[in-house]
Amino acid sequence: MFNRSQFIVLGIGMVLLLLSIFNTAISNIFAFYLVLAILLTNYIAKHTRLYYFIALASLALLSLLLHGVNLGIDFKGGTRVILQVDEPISNSDMLDLIERIKNRLSALGLEQIVVKGLENRLIYIEGSSPDLLNRIGNVITRKGEYIGIVDGEIVIKGEDIIPNTVQIVLDRAQIGGADWGVQFAINPEANIKFLEKVRGKANRPIYMFLDPPRNSYILLDKEKLQNPEESLEILSYLNISVIWEDEFYLPKNGSLITSRDVNYSNQIIVDDSSLYPEVQFGSIVSWKAINLISAPRLSPSITSGTSIGIRYLITGTSKNKAIEEAREIASLLKGGGIPYNLEIIGTTNIPAVFGELSLFYSIIGIILSVLAVGLFASIRYGNLKIATIMMFISVLEIIILLAIVGRFTLDLAAIVGLIAAAGVSIDAQIIITDFRLRRKENFEYVYKIVRNNVTIAIMVMFPLLLLASIEVVGFAIIAIISYLMGYLLSRGVYNELLDKYVLNAGGGI
Repeated sequence: MFNRSQFIVLGIGMVLLLLSIFNTAISNIFAFYLVLAILLTNYIAKHTRLYYFIALASLALLSLLLHGVNLGIDFKGGTRVILQVDEPISNSDMLDLIERIKNRLSALGLEQIVVKGLENRLIYIEGSSPDLLNRIGNVITRKGEYIGIVDGEIVIKGEDIIPNTVQIVLDRAQIGGADWGVQFAINPEANIKFLEKVRGKANRPIYMFLDPPRNSYILLDKEKLQNPEESLEILSYLNISVIWEDEFYLPKNGSLITSRDVNYSNQIIVDDSSLYPEVQFGSIVSWKAINLISAPRLSPSITSGTSIGIRYLITGTSKNKAIEEAREIASLLKGGGIPYNLEIIGTTNIPAVFGELSLFYSIIGIILSVLAVGLFASIRYGNLKIATIMMFISVLEIIILLAIVGRFTLDLAAIVGLIAAAGVSIDAQIIITDFRLRRKENFEYVYKIVRNNVTIAIMVMFPLLLLASIEVVGFAIIAIISYLMGYLLSRGVYNELLDKYVLNAGGGI
C-alpha cells in the first residue's frame, strides 16, 4: 500500500499534528507540509497515488478537527486602526506610504491585514486580530530611521538596505550568543562606500540606531552610569547633552530624556533600566533610552578590504521577548523609513460582513455544487460510479485546500478560490472521462492536455499573486495550489479509479 518514502512523509505529517496539540504554532507548519507533500508526489508516489491521496486528505481532515480554521475579517469581523499623516500628501506619496506600511506589517507575521488610504491624510489598517492596536502601534508610528555610526561618522543608512534581504536569526551560534539577530544586505554602491569608511578601523564598534533622538538632553546619575567615557562619546554623536542629577537644571528648549517626572513640557520618561546603557564584557552593547539597538565590533576582514561585506547583522539581548523584538526591528528595516509623522487617532470595531453562519453556508454551497455536478455526470454518462468518483475526488481536494488556507486566513477571496478549485477539478475530470470513455484515448495523451491547461493557468495566476493587493492574494494562492495538486496527484487518482471501477483496465501515467 505504502512504500518507504510514503511512510516517512506521512509519518512526518502525523508527528506534526501530534506536536501541534501542544503547540498550535506548529499547525501553521503543517500547512506548508501539505503543500510540500503534494509537490513531492512524483518522487514518492508516482505509481501509488490513491492511498497517498487518501492519507493526505485524512491528515488534513484531522488538522481541521483539531484546530479549525482562522477566519478573516469577512467572517468574524476585526479592528480598524485609523492613522493620520501630519501633512497632506499626494496620491503617489500615499501609495508609497501604504506599501511601506504593508512591508513593515508583513514582517510581524500578522494574520490578515488590509491597508487603505483615504483622501490624502488618513490611512485605515484593518485586521482580524483582537490586539491589533497593541501589536502594530509602535511599529507604524515610528519613522524607522536606521543609521550605523563608526567614530562619529554615519557609515550606513536605512535606505541602503535591500528590503527583501531582511531576515530574523535566532540561532545563538550565528549571532555570537545574543538573544536575537536581524541580518540584511545593502545595495552594491552603499556597500562600497561602507567598506571605504570602515577601512583600518578593526574591532571598533559600529553603533546601530533606530530612530535616534538628536539635539536633546538626558538626565543621568553619575554613580549609576557605567563606562562614562564611552557613554559620553556615543551621546556626542547625536548631539545629546548630559544633565547630571547633582547639577540638575531644566533646559530652555529641546526634549529631556529622564526616568522621572521633572515637570518639564517636553520630557520623555523611560524606565530607569532603559535610561542607562547595557554593558557586556566592558563595552556598551545597547542603550534603549537613545534607541541604540546594537553595537557589534567591526571584523578585521571587513576593515582590511579583503571581505566584500555581503550581509550585515544586528543583534540584541531580550531574553523574555526575543522573537517579538526581532520582528519589530525586522519590520522597521524591511518597511524602510517613513518620512512622515503618523498618529493613531482612533480605532473602531469592524462587524463581520458575512459572519460564521455565512461561512457554514458557503461550505455547504461548495458541497452542494459538487453534488450537483455529480448528478450532471451521472446523467451525462449514465454511470453512477463515474459521478461518485468525481465527487469523492473533489471532496478530498477541498479538504486538503481548506486545511492549507485555513491555517492562515480564510477570507472571502479564499472561499471564492475554493469554489473555483472545485469547478476546475470537475472540469478536468470531465475532460479525462470524455477522452478516455468516448474517444478511447490513453491517459498519457489526456495527461498532456491537463498539463498544458495547468501550465497556462499558473502563468495567468502568477502576476495576480505577485502584483495584486492582499485582498485577492488568497484566491491566487488557492488556485495555484489546486492546479498543482490536480496535475501532480488527484488527476492521476481519478484515472486510476476510472480504470479500476469503470473501464476495468490497469492504467497509469
